[in-house]
This record gives sequence, C-alpha cells and structure tokens, in this order.
Amino acid sequence: MRTLGVILAGGASRRFGSDKALAILRGKPLIGHAIAALLPHCEALVVAGHETSLVPVIADYPGPGLGPLGGLAGAFDYGRAHGFTQILSSSVDCIDSAR
Repeated sequence: MRTLGVILAGGASRRFGSDKALAILRGKPLIGHAIAALLPHCEALVVAGHETSLVPVIADYPGPGLGPLGGLAGAFDYGRAHGFTQILSSSVDCIDSAR
C-alpha cells in the first residue's frame, strides 16, 4: 500500500487572527510540526489550501471554497492520479503539544 499524507492548511484564520500554518510553536511553524508528524508514515506529502515551498501544494476539488472537504477531495484526486492507495490526513493545527 502506498500512503499519501495530506496537511489541510486552508481557511482564513479569522478567529485565530493570523495565518495558523505559519504560527510559531516551540521555534517551528505549525506546518513544520504537521510535516514532521506525517512524514514517517507516508511515501509522499502534499498540502491543501496553503502555498508552501516545503512540500507540493494541491488544489481543492472540484474547486476552491469548499473547506476541508475540498482539500480531502483534492487529495483523493491527486492520490488516485499518482498511484496512492490510501490517504493519511491532518489539519495544520492538530499536533501533539507534548512533543
């Protein structure tokens, strides 16, 4: 089985007040924590909903503005097209704070 990891990093972060993916926790942006958490369990990683140079970015499917479900659908579309058999996902702000 080939596993594609997807980090859901979209949204306007209105309640948070700034871009959550770039918020610093223990000296590292949240997106960096999410990458570190998923990477050991996946053959490849992508990000949905946030431009980054750290891993490839995928588009929401079938189009923008669909929230996390659009990101997941985009990951399934990308995964199928690239031969992955399963998806492992995490939101960008869902990390183990004890690490």
